[in-house]
Amino acid sequence: MNKRKKNTRHMKDDSSAVVGIVTSILLVGLFISIFAIIQTVYVPQWMEEIESEHMNVVSGQFSQMKFAIDLQLLGTNQTVNPSISSPIQLGSEKIPYLLSSRASGTLSVYEECTTIFVENISHSHIFVLNGIRYQSQNSYYVDQTYLYESGAVIISQREGSFLSSPPFFYLQNQTNKDMIMTLVNVTSVGRKSSTNGYDTTLIRTQYDPALDQTLVLTNITTLRIATQHPNSWSNYMNETLTDAAMIYGQDYTIDVSTIQNTVTISYASENTCSLYKKTLKAQISPGWIT
Repeated sequence: MNKRKKNTRHMKDDSSAVVGIVTSILLVGLFISIFAIIQTVYVPQWMEEIESEHMNVVSGQFSQMKFAIDLQLLGTNQTVNPSISSPIQLGSEKIPYLLSSRASGTLSVYEECTTIFVENISHSHIFVLNGIRYQSQNSYYVDQTYLYESGAVIISQREGSFLSSPPFFYLQNQTNKDMIMTLVNVTSVGRKSSTNGYDTTLIRTQYDPALDQTLVLTNITTLRIATQHPNSWSNYMNETLTDAAMIYGQDYTIDVSTIQNTVTISYASENTCSLYKKTLKAQISPGWIT
């Protein structure tokens, strides 16, 4: 009987098991604390950097797409017009083994994104143009829109927009102010006009010279551009006309309406404008232009 009581007292006095449990709880708590700090502080920063890098990739791919389109539109071979596929990475990757949201994107043929009004003393001509748009759905980095409209590339986000690649617009004769403007219209074919997701997709483009339109107008009084990004077009047109030795307030004026989303260039002197409308067929892969 005394021996049993002695063993019982010995078991009660042994605290090694309690220390092991406490140590395990502390280690688990430490691990949870570290994981929580990584998840709430570092993961958003890492994902923001990943999505920012993805936006840079899309910017480069859009520039390459415009370069490919320029080659197609400026080609001199009117009998053979090959199609070109340009890759666009829709989304970004996520961090493995950690909780993070994966960014995605949408690529589409954007209908009626730009309308051009050209007026002279007797007539008014209207051109409605489609474009190509990429819209990001980021989870951490600011969302951006990349738009190919009327031959130009515009990058837009909530803080504003800017024209990153110029359209086909220049003054051939600075003395007579002869303007040359090529308007690019994008039409979808094959019922493949949009896609969304995370992977890299292809947009296949092909120039159709059979749909070319040429118009030469004299005594131009007004050039109006209806667009979702009037400030970007206004800055570009002002810089282009100024570089051509035209004086603001004397040779031309520019009025920007953010309510109507228009840019109006009014000319004080006589001008000649050669307009070339070119049509680009576009198809979002998978598939081929038929």
